[in-house]
Amino acid sequence: MQRPDGLWRVSYHGQPTTFGQLSDYANLGRALLVLSDNDPDNATRWRAAAQALAEPMQARFHDANAPMRQLSQAAALGPYRPLEDGEIASENALALSLLASLDRPLGHDPPRATALAAALAGHATVQPLERAGLLLALAGQIGASSATLRTTPHGAVQIRPTRPPIG
Repeated sequence: MQRPDGLWRVSYHGQPTTFGQLSDYANLGRALLVLSDNDPDNATRWRAAAQALAEPMQARFHDANAPMRQLSQAAALGPYRPLEDGEIASENALALSLLASLDRPLGHDPPRATALAAALAGHATVQPLERAGLLLALAGQIGASSATLRTTPHGAVQIRPTRPPIG
């Protein structure tokens, strides 16, 4: 549910009960970009809507020099920063993918995705098998290669190149 104060995750009897999480913002933003790519008559509208989600996403979940937090409100044991892939790519990989997709055509200097990419790069290489989504998002952010991300019925993440690496 989207309201002027942001995305809400759960609605009970029409009333929002839980703030949206990082994945809610990132996935909805990415879906809006897909609409932009596939609906040329309304592409500007869809892209603007994705941009409008990216700004509060960064404001709510970003900490300087660190991966983004899953929740905007304080957690009892401190901030949880999702890095490992599960059934889908990690929330930070999804957020980086959204920011990189928004930055590339607009030519931001420096791109908004750069700070998040820098914070995630070291984490991605520590456990590459569990963080394939981060590696794919990082590669997409720098334009190094193009690949698709798939998950198996058992939750394993597979990266399949769609073109050979540059160089």
